[in-house]
Amino acid sequence: MSIASRRRASCTIAGRLALAGAAAGTAGLMIAATGAATPPTGTVTITSPERIARRGQFVPVTATAPAGWWCRITATGRGSRTIADRFNVPAGTITSGWLVPRATALQTWSVAVACAPTPAALRSGDVVVARRRLTILTAVPPARIIPALVDLRTPVGYQSGTVAAGTGIVLGSSGIVLTNNHVIAGGTGITSVDLGNRRRYLRVRVIGIDIAADLAVLQLVGAHTLPRVPYGDSRRVVRGSTVSVVGNAGGTGGRPTISTGIVTALDQTVTANDAAVGRAEHLTGLIATDAHVAPGDSGGPLVDAAGAVVGIVTARATGGHSTGYAIPFSPALAIVRRIMSGAPAPGLALGGQAYSAYLGIQIVAGSPRGVRIARVLAGSPAARVHLRAGQTITGLNTAPGAPAPGQPHPTATAAALTALLTRLHPGTRVGLTVVGPGAPATPVAVTLGTGAAR
Repeated sequence: MSIASRRRASCTIAGRLALAGAAAGTAGLMIAATGAATPPTGTVTITSPERIARRGQFVPVTATAPAGWWCRITATGRGSRTIADRFNVPAGTITSGWLVPRATALQTWSVAVACAPTPAALRSGDVVVARRRLTILTAVPPARIIPALVDLRTPVGYQSGTVAAGTGIVLGSSGIVLTNNHVIAGGTGITSVDLGNRRRYLRVRVIGIDIAADLAVLQLVGAHTLPRVPYGDSRRVVRGSTVSVVGNAGGTGGRPTISTGIVTALDQTVTANDAAVGRAEHLTGLIATDAHVAPGDSGGPLVDAAGAVVGIVTARATGGHSTGYAIPFSPALAIVRRIMSGAPAPGLALGGQAYSAYLGIQIVAGSPRGVRIARVLAGSPAARVHLRAGQTITGLNTAPGAPAPGQPHPTATAAALTALLTRLHPGTRVGLTVVGPGAPATPVAVTLGTGAAR
């Protein structure tokens, strides 16, 4: 995950996949009979979430008909083409599709499913038909979305020299940006470059995060009149839909890369690991695509053929196969609205809660117990209360000023002290028990500062 002191902000897949299909909505339908005076009786319906197709896009066609019937699927507009002919429907369900040619005329077409009890009846026209109007439009180049994207860079830790890189999408003209939480997790500062006007923002504030959903909402301080990404409806995404990944591949900044492919699966479950912050994330409901996802694309858009955002790129598989994963955009927007409301909700960390507490020391194993301070960072809360290198912290009390102060939690190891601080928020006042060198145990009260993003 580290390349030339830069953490590539894209998770690696190390988990299971739960294959599932897309829910389909029922289209309006017309039942018509042609051919003989006494046509066969029965009902044929077309179900599909698609109402508008783009040239070059795969249009799924799913229909139901009486079990055992034979069916033909056709598309008729300026001309006519047969999509599938003489399907036998043993279970009463037909599944096929149409890759709309790029030369197809831009007009309304009609997709029809004609069914009959026998192949002979189908050939003679003694059929029951369901029709569906389909508007064919030109595809929108995914590059159109670039002005509404930002590059994100985040130093990870205070002295590590590691920098995370990712992508964000602009949701509001005042600089409201959506990205993955793992892009900023562990970051001690966030900077951004707006790809529309190349302006650099040195102050980026975390409005709120949802760690379980791997989403973070940011504010570019001082931004105004930024273009917003076009919103798509991820509920209309189906297997075979044309999509593109647009992002900061490689984390190098500059003009985003674009990779185009199709949706290969829906409702996927993965466990993604980010070694840089030591956290595994269990993500569900994801869109899978064969469009190439590179480190640095995390937080960027998955764009449909209409040029609208239908997903937030979040992870990629490594190894012998190339699969990228994106969080569906519609439920992601629902989380954004909860964060922007500012109302506390389960799973959300808002404002200062989105940051870890900051003491400002580097520590090593102590002797005979506790953790020894190796360095005190200038201007930190630890420096303000005159902690110094060589002292050992043997305990931490999270309620030093309570009417009945609690006993300090022992901090026999660096991991124990870190775990205690991780549970606290900036502004919390704590008590430390500090020893030596050559001095007895001394209580020290300190107010924790604002540290890294969670």
